[in-house]
Amino acid sequence: MRIYQKTWHSFSKLIDLKRMGQAPLIWFMVISNSFFFDDVEKWSAALEKALPVFGAREKKGPDIFLAGSPIFFPNLKMLHLLEEAGLNVVMDDLCSSERIFPGAAYFDDVSEHGLLKALAQRYHQGCLCPTFSDNDRRINNIIAPAHKDLYQGVVFHVLKGCHPFDLESLTLEARLKDLGFKFIKLETDYTSEDSQTLLTRLEAYRSTLAN
Repeated sequence: MRIYQKTWHSFSKLIDLKRMGQAPLIWFMVISNSFFFDDVEKWSAALEKALPVFGAREKKGPDIFLAGSPIFFPNLKMLHLLEEAGLNVVMDDLCSSERIFPGAAYFDDVSEHGLLKALAQRYHQGCLCPTFSDNDRRINNIIAPAHKDLYQGVVFHVLKGCHPFDLESLTLEARLKDLGFKFIKLETDYTSEDSQTLLTRLEAYRSTLAN
């Protein structure tokens, strides 16, 4: 438990850097992906060494939330396209990224705030895959930050054949549009043939966020 507490603390610092636009999306995703291929303690130690490398950098464009199908190395096509389109991903709910493992309880903070925060992170930071029935918790986790103006729109990534995510996108789009937020769904696969088409759509989407 102490090992995962330390690991979660390090990963939380990387997430904070991402929120501020200081940790580039591609590097964030590569680091989080590597969690699946290494010993937890080694990964945590390497992450701590990497954190000081990230510093202030100018944001390219509007802040967005990335949702949908997971993105795994070396299939980083969508990440490159998002950065090329000038979209700044500050949040996501991908099981290959921010939700690689649930939050750990901070036993060194026994205040009421610390305990409530630990419980909330433990039960809400973990991965939730979409189902064919009840996805309210997933959708609420995506919409909640919108009320705090933490992002301007949602990009929903769907791998072809990933039907639960595809169906979920319909409900999420309707909920977000009712709240006045911009939404775009991009369906793709592991090939690069559709890259230019996707980039054109992302650039057009960015222009709507500026309005």
